[in-house]
Amino acid sequence: MKKGIHPENYREVVFKDMSNDHTFVTRSTVNTKDSIELINKLADNGNPLLSQSVLLKGVNNTAAQLEKLFRRLVELRVRPYYLHHPDLARGTSHFRVPLQEGRDLSAQLRQSLSGIAQPLYVLDVPGGHGKVPAGREFIRREDE
Repeated sequence: MKKGIHPENYREVVFKDMSNDHTFVTRSTVNTKDSIELINKLADNGNPLLSQSVLLKGVNNTAAQLEKLFRRLVELRVRPYYLHHPDLARGTSHFRVPLQEGRDLSAQLRQSLSGIAQPLYVLDVPGGHGKVPAGREFIRREDE
């Protein structure tokens, strides 16, 4: 962890890798004093901040919820970087949304958000093949 940054409260902001300054934020409730203070310290010290979010059914799977989240992140000087399609991890099926729903949401957000507030919608390919863009502009069905 970088010197001088020792948050005691990770309610909304979880730092995966401080060397890359990525945050994982799933909801737009990044409003606690501790969260905002930590983000401001990082940004004030010149750190570029990127956010990765996971699309979760019943949590953030509407265009309005995602738009609110991404606008809030930009206000806090955090660039929404990735919106992950949920992995096929055991015990998480109740959170999964169909890929087409995620693609549709991504397309809707392109109509209402500026480029800086739009994360890349990605699918983590099983087997260690990495993240691939999953939005309509990258993958087309045969009937499209």
